This record gives sequence, structure tokens and C-alpha cells, in this order.
Amino acid sequence: MATLVRAACLTNYREVAGASGLNPGRMLLDAGLSPGVLEEPDLMIPVERVGRLLQASAQASGNECFGLRMARSRFLSNLGAVGLLMRDQATLRDSLQLLMRYQAMLNGALTLAIEESGPTVVIREVLIAGSPHEPTRQRVELALGVMVRAIRQLLASDWRPRRVCFEHAAPKDLGLHLEMFGQGIEFDCEFNCIVCASSDLDMPN
Repeated sequence: MATLVRAACLTNYREVAGASGLNPGRMLLDAGLSPGVLEEPDLMIPVERVGRLLQASAQASGNECFGLRMARSRFLSNLGAVGLLMRDQATLRDSLQLLMRYQAMLNGALTLAIEESGPTVVIREVLIAGSPHEPTRQRVELALGVMVRAIRQLLASDWRPRRVCFEHAAPKDLGLHLEMFGQGIEFDCEFNCIVCASSDLDMPN
């Protein structure tokens, strides 16, 4: 059985693809997805095809940061009812715990874990590849970018993580990563994660 993800994961795909010189409809069809999925955010679609679409789009456009560009304009509302519930929680901790509880409803190929150690918190995002040889760079950067955007909407627009770690290698141009995450970016790490202060978790939303 295919692992599924909400079609809302492709929010901003049409805009980023068009700005990158691609034909969004053709790219979707080539990946085995109907262009109509962009109009049905609650539709569940195969995560393997989403990964194929993002990877092909990055390669065809020459844009290493394609997934991250899609994350730049995300809102909590793009997470549907779960995003609205997150907004209504008292603290960031409550919001993240709620997200972990309902994560499978949003993306069956992504799991979250919060690891606290003294004053530091690690928010780990573990991505399951749709197939054994599928590159996951675009999906990982999209997922971490969406998480940082969500935290900013809950806490403050100028919130910055202490560090953001990626398993994959650095892109040639770090400009967009610095804009999204700040200076604390590391590549070729053991796992993908966002590192922040423990006190952030108990700040009121």
C-alpha cells in the first residue's frame, strides 16, 4: 500500500514551478499526478509521486532549493484543521505535541520527535523515502522550512532556530537557507532536525 500525504504539501508548487521556467501541469502529469490535485488540499496522494515531482522539478529547473522555495510562503492554515488547532494551543509545546499526535493524518512518511536536554531542544523530522533509491533532499528541506514557518507564526515573525541540521550536502548557493533559517545551518549531519531553546517550548502562542 502506498504511503500517502495531503495534497496541501504541494501548496505554492504552481508558483515556484512557473517562476523556475517549468510547465507545472506537465511536471505533475510526468510524476503521475493530476494537475487537479493542486485544487484539492485535503486529497491524499502517494508520497513517492510527490518526491518524484519535487526531484524532477529541481533537476529540470536547475534550482537546488526548489522545495525550500515552496516553504517560504507557507501558513499554519495550509495544515488544514490540524494547523488551526495548533494555533489555538496555549504554548509551542502544546502545539508541537498536537502536531505529533495527528502527523499521520498529514503525511504518513514523516514522523516528529522532540528531544529535550537541559536548555536545548531538538525537533527531529524523520522522513521515510517513497522508494529505496529516492532522493529526499527536496522533501526534507520543504518539511523543515514548513516547520520553521509554523513556529514563527506561533511565536514571532523574527524567531530563529539555534541550528538547523540536514543529512544531505550543502547547495552551491546558501542564500535562501540563510534567509529562511539564519546562520546556524549544518549539512552532512546524522539526522534532520531543528535545534532551539527549551524555553521556546513554553512561550505562549
